[in-house]
Amino acid sequence: MSCRELLKGSNYNFITIDGIEYYFTELSKSQLFDRFSGKGYPVSGVGDFLCILAERQWYKGADVICRLKDAEVFKALPRPKGKRLTVAVYYHGIANGGAQRITAMLADIWAERKNTEGVSEYKVILLTDEPKPSVTESVEEIQGKEANDSKDGSDAAVSAATSEASGGTLTGAGEVISAFDYSRFDSGVIEEYNIGEKVIRAYLPPYTESLGGNYRARYDAWNKIITEYEIDVVVSGLWSENCTFWDMLTVKSHPNHPAFIMQNHNFCCLPFRYEGDTALRLARMYSMSDAVVTLSELDKRYVFGFTGRAKYIPNPIGYDDNTPLSAYTPETLIWVGRLVEDKRPGDAIRAVNLVREKYPSVRLFIVGTGSHEMIDSLNDQIIKLGLEENVKLVGFTRDVERYYANASVFISTSVYEGFPTTFSEAFSFGVPIVTYEMPWLTFSQDGRGILPVEQGNYEALAQKVTELLDDPQRIRSVGADGRQKIREIAGADIAKAWDDLFREVTAARNEVFETDILLKYITEYQQVGKAQLADSYNGKIQKLTESRNEINKKLQRTYKEKSEINARLNRTNAMYNAIVNSRSYRIGRLITLPGRMARQVISKLLKR
Repeated sequence: MSCRELLKGSNYNFITIDGIEYYFTELSKSQLFDRFSGKGYPVSGVGDFLCILAERQWYKGADVICRLKDAEVFKALPRPKGKRLTVAVYYHGIANGGAQRITAMLADIWAERKNTEGVSEYKVILLTDEPKPSVTESVEEIQGKEANDSKDGSDAAVSAATSEASGGTLTGAGEVISAFDYSRFDSGVIEEYNIGEKVIRAYLPPYTESLGGNYRARYDAWNKIITEYEIDVVVSGLWSENCTFWDMLTVKSHPNHPAFIMQNHNFCCLPFRYEGDTALRLARMYSMSDAVVTLSELDKRYVFGFTGRAKYIPNPIGYDDNTPLSAYTPETLIWVGRLVEDKRPGDAIRAVNLVREKYPSVRLFIVGTGSHEMIDSLNDQIIKLGLEENVKLVGFTRDVERYYANASVFISTSVYEGFPTTFSEAFSFGVPIVTYEMPWLTFSQDGRGILPVEQGNYEALAQKVTELLDDPQRIRSVGADGRQKIREIAGADIAKAWDDLFREVTAARNEVFETDILLKYITEYQQVGKAQLADSYNGKIQKLTESRNEINKKLQRTYKEKSEINARLNRTNAMYNAIVNSRSYRIGRLITLPGRMARQVISKLLKR
């Protein structure tokens, strides 16, 4: 059956990728309406088709892109030169995280931009998921959200931990949180980062509740917002979530045809760690989006393998040259971040246990929050290693600067980061960083301020920390290098870089890009390999299942045969008992009794 025939006679249950492709590439809306009007089909335009497609193909975005990426309905329309642009920036929230904080900062930066005549360059719409700011979220609710590069220290809710300081100095460790004392970690609410009055807020149904057949409400909300505010450009920071692909189709197919920019908030190779086709889907999304913003030149090089519209723009950094250097309190270490597996805070504790061998008074302050299970695990680890006097779980605090201002060394044990705010904060105070190696980071490119060790090697990390504690002057010199580095990074004109990008994506273009064949096919073939491996495992599982089923059948047959034998035995026993207990049998026994007794007597005489 051809695509045309399939689409013409289809309903919800028969919509396929081929049918959708045919609609977007060959039929106009009016033609589609003519074909379906009066025939009872609940399909009337782009919205119905996208939502049906989302319901049927939600987790097959990589395949869908191949069919739709060149359709005219997804092409951004150029805006008149000199037009004041309306820019919408989206992330699921602006509380409790690095990506959340960056989203709020960028919205303010764009809203404050003015042209040479003093007129605002942009109208800025900040889009987040519901609930609205009046509805606060608990720590546990936030834990399940996307694990982007972030920190929970400096802008989290107020904690009782701040009350322990006196005169701005740190007290010793020595206090371990009990298994049921979460007051430092559960502040009750997570406050949003501040945004300026010029930024307009709008809200979408939560992406976590908009999967598959539930996407329609989010689709309608996107279209209403784009229409109401006449949005020209959408910047989405929810880069790796499956929902972002469907958001991109929704935005780009709106009658206004805004440009869609993907803002990557982490290392571009991270999706290769994920299950499924996330890496392949993202690579194909890069080729369909109007631009991709990365956090490092290395990330940009990778994205260039799929599109020429990649641009490296560092995150805004709140660096202040007036920030005083750390007091470098002897033997004082800090670790700042979310208490989650990928940041491996337990490795920092293990490292301190080794540092303690030479420096018995060393102190590690772990600043940040996590689940109750993680807190209990870290607490148990501290007790097991006897580090109650050396490690303190700080929990929530707005006053994270107090810890940087006293630290001699900052420790990072993350498996991956994108543009860690904690690094820029440590550098701002001139605190040297000892970290598991992440060579893709912008902060790691020239080695200044950072002492990297092999991923997962906490013994090597402990050795580097010990070497720094051995040489206080080196602590200061390495820290000074880091401070100079952050000064240079903060000096980049981020606002102008975004200005240039907005002009590029809203201008008339007829570009042809050469993609990197090597990167493209590495990405394509790794997915083929994963699929083949999955098929291999599924085949083995299928064979084992079939073998198990065959064994079960044999067992069932054996059980059946056993049951039949037991039944026959039971019938035989019943017959025997019936005979033995019958009247005729008893009479016969009495009649034969003299003969049996005579045989017994004769038998005894013969034996003599």
